[in-house]
Amino acid sequence: MIVISYSKEDKNTAKKLLSKLEFKGYKCWMEPRDIKGNNKKESISLAIKETELMILLFSKYSNNSDDVIEQYDLAFEEEVPIIPFVVSDLKMTVSAQHFLNTHDWINAFDSNFNEATEDLIDLMESEEADNSSYEKKEPRSQKNTKTPLANNEKQKYIIGGIAAVFVVILLVIFFWQPSNNSDSGLIGSWSLTNYEDNIQRTPEDLTDFQGQITYLKQNFSLTLKDNNSFERRGFTPQAEFGTWDVLSIKGDDYLKLTPMNKKDGDALLMREFTEDKLVLSIASNIDSMQVITTLTLQKN
Repeated sequence: MIVISYSKEDKNTAKKLLSKLEFKGYKCWMEPRDIKGNNKKESISLAIKETELMILLFSKYSNNSDDVIEQYDLAFEEEVPIIPFVVSDLKMTVSAQHFLNTHDWINAFDSNFNEATEDLIDLMESEEADNSSYEKKEPRSQKNTKTPLANNEKQKYIIGGIAAVFVVILLVIFFWQPSNNSDSGLIGSWSLTNYEDNIQRTPEDLTDFQGQITYLKQNFSLTLKDNNSFERRGFTPQAEFGTWDVLSIKGDDYLKLTPMNKKDGDALLMREFTEDKLVLSIASNIDSMQVITTLTLQKN
């Protein structure tokens, strides 16, 4: 079963997506159609706990919807896979950018809706092959076979704007080696004191960007524990948890953070490391431009 989460302002788009998915044979749950009983919240909570996948219609409305955020939080707690289906172009906050950078997502706002839906189904089926299968009804169509997407690039879209603060650096796996440096000094809680990148911004965008960074400095924290677990706050409504390690690639040390809901993690180059200061650097591609992001953390 698949739960479709959306803001009431996106109701028509949600109904359109629901119709297309059910036509393809997927069993879907969506309020208010599938609410059982008089307790709406309880019915939604039960559906999320029983679902195998949540599709979140992401828009300027859902980005500010308490109901959608609450549903996302519950799905995250229940370790339900989430695919954002982005249905409108919007000015991205730091938390929204991080949300999209930590999920495979579908761009439905500047492409044909039917094509975006097919991309969504291809992504679902690639996830289905890797994980559990999503329960299906008998399809209305006689066609029972579907060809998985051969090119995974179709599944992923890079959003412009503020550089992703924690983006996976793509590296060949055999370059990973344990670091010879002691990493015990990393244990503790770290806060953000500075953020820099090489993106050129208009004066208007720069003002908004500075406000986002001020918010990030006030709310971000990274706690590295001696059992190699970590807790990260400030990007999403809830704290993120996972494991950390220090690895070496061709002589450079990287801090690798692997959230518990992801198969792979984020690799951050350790440019400077002292007992109370940690400078991390990331390289990523945004709109064919190489963006270098540098984070300065201070131990609390």
